Amino acid sequence: MCSTIKSLFSWLVIGLLALSMIPFVLLPLALLAEKSLRARGLFYRASSCFCRSILRVIGLKIIINGQHHLSGLQPAIIIMNHSSSLDIPLLEALMTGTPFVWLSKASYLKIPVAGIILQRMHVTVERQQATQAAQSLALFVEKATRFKAHMLMFPEGTRYTDGALHPFKAGFALAEELTQRPVLPIMAQGLHTILPKDGLVIDSSQKTIKIIIGPPLQRDSNESRDAFVQRVHSTCTSMLSKAL
Repeated sequence: MCSTIKSLFSWLVIGLLALSMIPFVLLPLALLAEKSLRARGLFYRASSCFCRSILRVIGLKIIINGQHHLSGLQPAIIIMNHSSSLDIPLLEALMTGTPFVWLSKASYLKIPVAGIILQRMHVTVERQQATQAAQSLALFVEKATRFKAHMLMFPEGTRYTDGALHPFKAGFALAEELTQRPVLPIMAQGLHTILPKDGLVIDSSQKTIKIIIGPPLQRDSNESRDAFVQRVHSTCTSMLSKAL
């Protein structure tokens, strides 16, 4: 009962934060961002601040190894394992205001107000439609290049509840082919126990989350796309095992 009450309180505070930040700060900045570099910079800082506030409300203690790989990084393709509804705010919080563009599923566009922000600042994809997916990837590359922003992706494609690393889809490797950007892997351990997929109760009994940021990975000139995907997956598997 106590954990349920704490969870309800956390959701209440997060809801109040969202009501004050999303329509009155993030939305106006997103609407101006296309033509205003200053508005775009303020958007990224405000979005990261909002996400850090969410993590503080929940009471997470985050231990980060490899922070130096992210600090000062030129625009890259950043990937992370996907096991919780907290993955998105965690990764945005790690950006600390650095420009970033998400490639996310199209169903998020249905969320009131947030869907408008997503459409203006990021790129959505309908994964079941190959032609549309290819167009979305091209737009993802174009927007990230124009914004001089990191490209954020979850290579597993969806959230999983077991905390294990599942097979990667090749989208990040295709993005690497189009941009020649390095791929930076980030592995988060323990988020699935706090707020799992489709979960509503925030379990704050485990408050320490371990994050490992690996070195940037570049595809070799003679390396096939599938081989690169497997190498990145193997690297991420090793990183996640070190976090346990």
